[in-house]
Amino acid sequence: MFQVPVKKVTEEVIRLTPYQTKSRGSFSYTVQNLDITPATTRIVINSMGEVPVSPERTGEYSPTEVFYQIEDKMIK
Repeated sequence: MFQVPVKKVTEEVIRLTPYQTKSRGSFSYTVQNLDITPATTRIVINSMGEVPVSPERTGEYSPTEVFYQIEDKMIK
């Protein structure tokens, strides 16, 4: 038997709801909310339209999905 102590972290949730939209051509995305806890980060984004194509990404390398990355940057 393993006994692992756990702590409920939902008490310290920071929720940001910016509802900011960015677009390029017919593609747009909206950041609805960002939840931050001591253990996790969750971002909810809605996107619409075709993913923009650049000259470097054509043919079989044409984008079909958009990926997002959350980074922790220190601003000076």
